[in-house]
Amino acid sequence: MTFKPDLSVLIVNWNGAQFLKGCLDSLLNQTWRHTIEIILIDNQSSDDSLRILAPYNDKITLIAHNENAGFARGNNLCLPHATGKYLLLLNNDTIVKPGALDTLLDFFEATPDCGALSPQLLNADGSIQTQGSALGAWRFKSKTPRTLPFICGAALITTREFYTSIGGLDENLFFYNEDIDFCTQVKKSGKKVYYLPSAQITHFGGGSTKFRKVGAIYDGTRGSLYLSWKSYPIMVHYLFRVLVLIDALIRTLVFAILGACHQKARPYLHTYLRIIRMIFNGEFKPQKGNHATQN
Repeated sequence: MTFKPDLSVLIVNWNGAQFLKGCLDSLLNQTWRHTIEIILIDNQSSDDSLRILAPYNDKITLIAHNENAGFARGNNLCLPHATGKYLLLLNNDTIVKPGALDTLLDFFEATPDCGALSPQLLNADGSIQTQGSALGAWRFKSKTPRTLPFICGAALITTREFYTSIGGLDENLFFYNEDIDFCTQVKKSGKKVYYLPSAQITHFGGGSTKFRKVGAIYDGTRGSLYLSWKSYPIMVHYLFRVLVLIDALIRTLVFAILGACHQKARPYLHTYLRIIRMIFNGEFKPQKGNHATQN
C-alpha cells in the first residue's frame, strides 16, 4: 500500500540558506501524531542552499528548479509530489513550535466550514506578528480561534482537494498577494478563513524579500493592482488605481530630489517611474492566454 500522509508541507526556497536548517529540523525533530511529508523546491538559489539541503535528501522530496519560479508557481510545482489530505504552505524562514501541526490539523478536522487556517505567527523575540496592516493588529491578540478576512501565506493550511479545485495559487502573482487572492477564493467557495492562536510558528520575515528590496516594491504594487482588477468592481479598481498613482507620483518627486544628492535613492526613483508606467499601460494585467479573468 502506498504511504499517504495526513499533511504535505510545501516549502519554496530562494536564497534562504541561513533559515533552512532551523525550519527543516523543527519539522523533522518532532514526533507528530499526524503523519507528514515535506516537499521543498529550490528556485535556483545562488547561495549555499543546495549544500545545506544535501543531508536532508533522504528525508524530504527536493525539487531543484532551473529558474526562480516565484512563490505561487513554486508551490504549484510542488503539488504533483504532494499526497497528503492537507497542505501546509510554509515559508523557509520559519520555526514550527512543538505540537503546532497536530493542533492545526485537529482544529481543521473538527471545523467543517474551515477552508484555510493560520497558526499564530511570532516574531524572533516571541512577540505576536501582525498579518496584514497594523489596523487589523487587534485581531491577532485573540486567545481563541476566530475568523479573519485573510491570513498570511507564511504558514497556511488548506485541503489538497480545495487547492487543486481552484488550480492552485494564481501564477500571475510572482511573490506577493497570493495569500490574499487564495483567501478570497476560499470565501467565494462558502468556506471560512480561521486563525488559531493555540498553534504557534516563529516567522523571521523577509528571508527572501530582503534580497529584493526595490524589486519587492514593484512586485507588491503590481500584485495589488492585479488583484483589484481581478476581484473587485471596475469602478473600485479604477479608484484604487488613481490612489496608487497619486502615491507613486509623490514618491517619484521625493526620490528625484533625494537622488540629486544620494545615489542610493536613484533605484527607488526608477522603480516608481516604472510603477507609473505600469499604471498607465496596464502591465499588471496577465498576458493573453493566462487563466485569470476579471470578475
